[in-house]
Amino acid sequence: MNWDCLSAVAPSQPITRALAVLMNKAVIVILSIIIASALTLISILLYWERNQAIDFSGLLPGTFTICDKEIDETSSEFIALKLWFQENQYPWTNSLVSFAPAYIYRGKDISINVQDTSVIVNYKAGESLVQVIYNGNTTSISGICGSSKANKALKGGHKSLACRSCVTNFSQTFLAA
Repeated sequence: MNWDCLSAVAPSQPITRALAVLMNKAVIVILSIIIASALTLISILLYWERNQAIDFSGLLPGTFTICDKEIDETSSEFIALKLWFQENQYPWTNSLVSFAPAYIYRGKDISINVQDTSVIVNYKAGESLVQVIYNGNTTSISGICGSSKANKALKGGHKSLACRSCVTNFSQTFLAA
């Protein structure tokens, strides 16, 4: 395909020839802008989706709430969580997806949602909220809210029913802030 507008214009028509030259330049500028925009968008997407190393063990607050129970740095749950973060610093990925709450650790400016095979961390970075996800083994930090009804639900394979009180408290506390 011939993109040269000048080939269709006779040399004896100076005004038409000048318009054709101008059109050629405009097409080149527009195509350059489109290509630059596409490359910028691809770069941003690749940067956003990159794997990153994050050490959350240093960002943990002094206390967490799990299913209406307060834990601090001396509790076995807190120590297990901190150790898990130290051992799993890579690969974390940014995420815009909303995840159903499962086993939630709630602390000041951080919420940790432990799923069966992933951990989703929502935390405050400056003035913005960030959400990252890690896919891997979570058995050392996952749990279940402590009622006997919840334990029966877990044995029946309905973990989502087991932490219903966690979900309610998470929605009321973290989302209201």
